[in-house]
Amino acid sequence: MAPQGVDGDTVRPGAWFAKARAKHRDGRLPEAHARLVAVLFDDDWTTEGAVPAAGGVGACPP
Repeated sequence: MAPQGVDGDTVRPGAWFAKARAKHRDGRLPEAHARLVAVLFDDDWTTEGAVPAAGGVGACPP
């Protein structure tokens, strides 16, 4: 069972990344989580203007 509010249909990625950035800046985001997110952004995900990696999630096979 998915956590409340995270059912795959109602997740708002922008808000989630903003919260993850804030946690990272405050030192509350576990390093393992930061590394996983960094892969999606070619390691630069902590700035407001971060651009997703060229392959992106859409490049993953179905």
